[in-house]
Amino acid sequence: MSELALRLIAQNKKTKNKYLDLGRCGLREIPHELFDCLWLEELLLSNRWWDWEKKEWIYSKNNGRENILSHIPSGMKGLTRLKKLTIVGDYRRQWEIANFENLPDNIQSLDISRNNISDARFLGKLTGLTSLRIGGNKISDASFLEKLTGLTSLDISDNYISDASFLGKFTGLTLLYIRDNYISDSSFLGKLTGLTSLDIHDNYIFDASFLEKLTGLTEIDLTNNRLADLAPLLPLIRERNLKVVWRKGFFTGPGEINLKGNPWKNPPPETVEKGNAAIFEYFRQKEKSGEKLLLEAKLILLGDGRAGKTSLANRLLKKPLP
Repeated sequence: MSELALRLIAQNKKTKNKYLDLGRCGLREIPHELFDCLWLEELLLSNRWWDWEKKEWIYSKNNGRENILSHIPSGMKGLTRLKKLTIVGDYRRQWEIANFENLPDNIQSLDISRNNISDARFLGKLTGLTSLRIGGNKISDASFLEKLTGLTSLDISDNYISDASFLGKFTGLTLLYIRDNYISDSSFLGKLTGLTSLDIHDNYIFDASFLEKLTGLTEIDLTNNRLADLAPLLPLIRERNLKVVWRKGFFTGPGEINLKGNPWKNPPPETVEKGNAAIFEYFRQKEKSGEKLLLEAKLILLGDGRAGKTSLANRLLKKPLP
C-alpha cells in the first residue's frame, strides 16, 4: 500500500479537511483507511484531468508515482457527504474500472472519464448530479441518462453513441460536450435553449439549423462534421458577435465558433477559413445579386452564324430561349 496515500489520509483524519487529493500516490487499489474520512466532500484519485471550462490540464499536487486503479470498493458507499468525485483514468492508458456501483448516492459532480465503462446504468440512481463527465469510455447506449434531468453540465464525448435524442429533455443544460461519437441527427439540440457552450466536433452532423434557436451560445465547436451550408449560422454569428475560427478541436475558446474540417459549399472552405469578414462579404454579394455567388468569368462562344451560340449561352445562364 502507498505510504504517501496513508500519510495523507492520516493527516486528513487530524484536520478533518473536506477536501482530499490522493492523485499520484502510486495507488493500485483504494485504501480502506480512506473510508473512515466520513466528512469528505471532495475526493480526487486521478493523476491529471482536463478542465473543460479552463481549457487546461489539472494535475494532482502530489509527486508520487501515478495511480492505476481497476476497482471501486464497497466502502466508498459510506462517504455519504461526498459531493464531488474525480476518478479519471490516464489519457495514455485507460483505467480498467468498469463497475462504479459502489458510489454514494448523494454525489453532485462526478468525473469518471477514461475508464472501461460499457454499461453505465448505475448512474441512473445518482439523481442529484448536476455535473457529469463520462468521456473516453465504451458506452453505446446512454439512455440511462434520462433520469438525470438536474444536469447542467454533461460530457459524454469519445464513446460509441449514435442516438442522443433523449437529451432534448435536458433543458437545464448550459454546457454539453458530445464530440467523437456517431451522431447524425442533431435536431434535439434545438430544444436546449439554455446552452452557452457546445462541442459536437467529430460526428456526422449535416444540418446545423438547430443553432438558430440557441441564441445564448458563446462557444461552439463544429469541426469535422458534414456541414455544407453556413447560412443557418449567420444570425447566431452576427447576434452573438462570434469569431469564426479554423482550428483543431479542443482549441475553441469563449466567443468563438470553430468550423474547420467540414465540406463547405455555401460558402466554399477557402472563404470560411478566412473568417468573419470574408464570410459576410460572400453573403452580401449573394444577397445583392439575388443569385448563387459565382466567380465572374467572360464567356466567348466561337462559331458560324445560326449555329446556336445564343441558344447555348441562354441555356447556360438559365435564360429563356429567344
